[in-house]
Amino acid sequence: MLLRTGIGRLTRPLTGSLRTKLIAWFFVPTAIILVAVALVNFNSYQNVTEDLVIEKDRDLTQLWAGQLSTNLDRFPKVLSEVSHTLGISKQSDAHVQASLGSASPQLRIFDGGVIVLDTFGTVTAIHPLRPEIVGQDWSGRALSLQMLRSPEPIFSDVLYDGSQETEVIEVAVPIIGDQGEFLGSMVGVFHLGATSISAFYSGIVRLRIGNGSSYIVDGTGKVLYHDNQDQVGADFSMHQPVTQMLLGEAGAIRHRDQQGADQVSAFAPIPGTPWGLVTEESWSSLTSGSRNTQRYLLLLLALGVIVPAIVVAIGLKRVMRPIKALTQGAQRIAEGDFEHAITASSGDEIQTLARQFNMMADALKESYAGLERNVEARTEELREANQTLTALIEASPLAIGVLNQDRKLRSWNKAGERIFGWTEAEALSQPYPLLAAEEDRDEALDRQRRILAGESLLGLELHHRKKDGSPVDVEVWAAPLRDGRGEISGGVVIYADITERNEAQEALLQAEEKYRSIFENSVEGIFQLSPEGEIIAGNPALAQIFGVEFPEDITASQLDEQLDPPERSYFHELGRLIREGGSVLGYEVEEFRQDGTPIWVSISARAVYSQQGELDYYEGTVQDITEHKLAEEELRQSEERFRNLVETAQDIIYTVSVDGILTSLNPAFETISGWSRFEWLGRPADDLIHPDDLDLAGDLLQRSSAQPPETQRFERRLLTKSGAYLNCEFLTTLLVRDGTAIGIVGIGRDVTERKEAEQTLLEQTRELAVLEERNRFAREIHDTLAQGFTGIVLQLEAAEQVLGTGAPEVQDHMSRAKGLARDSLQEARRSVWDLLPQALEQLPLDTAIEEEVRRRFDGKGSFSVSGEQRPLNSSVQTALLRICQEALANVSRHAAATKVSVNMTFNTGAIHLEVRDNGIGFDQAETGDSRKEGGGFGLIGMEQRARQLGGTVLVTSEKGKGTVVEAQIPAA
Repeated sequence: MLLRTGIGRLTRPLTGSLRTKLIAWFFVPTAIILVAVALVNFNSYQNVTEDLVIEKDRDLTQLWAGQLSTNLDRFPKVLSEVSHTLGISKQSDAHVQASLGSASPQLRIFDGGVIVLDTFGTVTAIHPLRPEIVGQDWSGRALSLQMLRSPEPIFSDVLYDGSQETEVIEVAVPIIGDQGEFLGSMVGVFHLGATSISAFYSGIVRLRIGNGSSYIVDGTGKVLYHDNQDQVGADFSMHQPVTQMLLGEAGAIRHRDQQGADQVSAFAPIPGTPWGLVTEESWSSLTSGSRNTQRYLLLLLALGVIVPAIVVAIGLKRVMRPIKALTQGAQRIAEGDFEHAITASSGDEIQTLARQFNMMADALKESYAGLERNVEARTEELREANQTLTALIEASPLAIGVLNQDRKLRSWNKAGERIFGWTEAEALSQPYPLLAAEEDRDEALDRQRRILAGESLLGLELHHRKKDGSPVDVEVWAAPLRDGRGEISGGVVIYADITERNEAQEALLQAEEKYRSIFENSVEGIFQLSPEGEIIAGNPALAQIFGVEFPEDITASQLDEQLDPPERSYFHELGRLIREGGSVLGYEVEEFRQDGTPIWVSISARAVYSQQGELDYYEGTVQDITEHKLAEEELRQSEERFRNLVETAQDIIYTVSVDGILTSLNPAFETISGWSRFEWLGRPADDLIHPDDLDLAGDLLQRSSAQPPETQRFERRLLTKSGAYLNCEFLTTLLVRDGTAIGIVGIGRDVTERKEAEQTLLEQTRELAVLEERNRFAREIHDTLAQGFTGIVLQLEAAEQVLGTGAPEVQDHMSRAKGLARDSLQEARRSVWDLLPQALEQLPLDTAIEEEVRRRFDGKGSFSVSGEQRPLNSSVQTALLRICQEALANVSRHAAATKVSVNMTFNTGAIHLEVRDNGIGFDQAETGDSRKEGGGFGLIGMEQRARQLGGTVLVTSEKGKGTVVEAQIPAA
């Protein structure tokens, strides 16, 4: 196809025909070249101008950032000089406080005061003196922690000073002793936004930064300084230049501001601080000087296009006539018809050109066929090789990732998703070392650099993390990838999950260390028994179970010697079971202590064999289950009854300890609230209750334990996992043991839908009643007064025609009567209009619906109208507006949607209204007909409105895919 297209292109230029004609029109390509040069110069000039403007703004901003850094250096220098001059490192706390007072002239520049901290981060002195601050522990502040890590001058982000209830900026320098040791720090404080009195802000203002607006942000994106004082303290972290600057970048970008105007924002970090400088200037002011030149270039470009176009049009019209046949033949060859032969008998260059085309067509036919065969064979080879390699990577049990030169993943196989939890799409979108823990990021980056520098990694064991943050141990192999020129184009990394292997090794070591401690301190008896039944070894718990003082007292005895003759055969039965099954778990039998007291024991044992397969001994445990045995049956039956009741209940059943901690929750809690019950066990029950409802639980626990347990019924709002609150009805009572309250047991039932349905039904019933009454009044006025006044007007007009022009006085009275009738008719019509819904009194229907969408959802909602709009009667308008309002209210209450669209379509015989959201939706198969269960009153109201006008309402929904409400109402 490419060859055929190329031939088609060749045939068109060659229609230039004879040499004399080519010479005559030689200046045409020259004109085209001139136009192209003008166009290139215009684009180049425009691009160079834009680049220079942006580069200038970036360089100036970096220069101003450097000047700001120099200006800010004087504050830590003042603190260091005062610390050195006064010898604060050698003074006691009281002397330090006095010294700060004597240095007040130098320290006056810090409008928030100066604070001295010791090595532990405790405030030892402050100027001006604030006794409530002295002695406070500031060790947990980020500034103190950073000073401990690196005792260098530090500039803080915006901090909140609780004692002065204001935001501040802090500058800290270390206090160094004579031996170079770190003895504490001196902190200077500036009030945020105090531009009129602050040396900090006056120094910035004196720099006169930028021709437009400028501002300084801290390391979190909060504004420290702004040309507009009202913006100081605002959060600019989401502004595009601030976002890039916080990543440590310096540069300039062209973008649109909030008003849609182009502007250039330059940004640069301020050296020595975590802050950054951003300058903004409108694009129009930056490029105003180049506009005249651009207009001149555009004029030249227009002339360079128009003049050659006219010349070419005239020339082509004259030249194309004699070569039309040649063009048609060449077109067929260009379309791939290589069998077609071009004939021409003009006797000049055209005939020669036709012969050359025929020769070229034959050559192209042969060449095209060979090329098709070669391409097809090579494509098949590459496809097979790629499929083999892809199948190998996907089938590998090892995680395999491929890095590009930017150290980002460009390939990730299924094993990687299985081991680490990251899908291929998630892994490829990560901008940093994906798998390394936070504290190992630098080492991971270093390993990536080494791989891309040509180094290979073999069997390196590392600690990585999964997507959910859990650790995973891996063994890593890595090597660089090279392209056809032998240059490194990326790297391949292979991971093997060795977590289980490492855990097994660690568990083995811990088991060996703990085995002896477990043996000696176990509450269960542990024994080793010879095949003949002689106890080889036993722990102290074994001796206690059998009523002897030391394990050695039974070491040489036989277990059967502790039993009566009828019971001695159980040892042989136990040995048989162990030999047949390899082990026995929980073998229960009645034994006797040394004093003859009967006991029940549970024996768990296994056989230990030698390498030759011979039985060496038995080992196992003995547990005294006497009390358990006696109570087991009764407890089992009781627990089974209670468990069935709690686990199958549809209401929440819970218990709370005396200190308000949840101690149990049944599965119904998960169904109703969306929380997992295990997320809340051991947490305060108050955290699940709306703050305004926290009264009853504490009130119950404070009642006198002498009173009988009191049952309370009340309603409270319960927090769900989505963050919403459900209305629940609770029935609670005290748990009392030995006359003392030990907690609360309660039952909770979700009554949210019932209360919402009751409220909705009440509102809709009231609204329907008002609407019906208003419509009735409107119909009465329209059908009686309005019709009557219309008839009077018609009768008066007829009377005028009968009387003619005679009796002027009668004509005058007739005119007055007709005017009064018309005024009364207009007043009747106005009364009918006044009875329309409130939203339609001042706005058309489409504007009222659009306003309703905007009011409820603002930027998340949209409204559109399609079809040919036409007037609608008030009943149809009212029904459409009320149905839309109810549907939007349901979306607002229940859907948790981020996008809502409303569309009204004017069809031929009906009006179609659609309300669509992308919320959580619901399963209609599970919900069923909500009206049968007492719910769905909002839908009932919408259906009733539509049905009164001969229309319908349809609701379609699916979990996770949103909901669509459609109303169809006849237009007549």
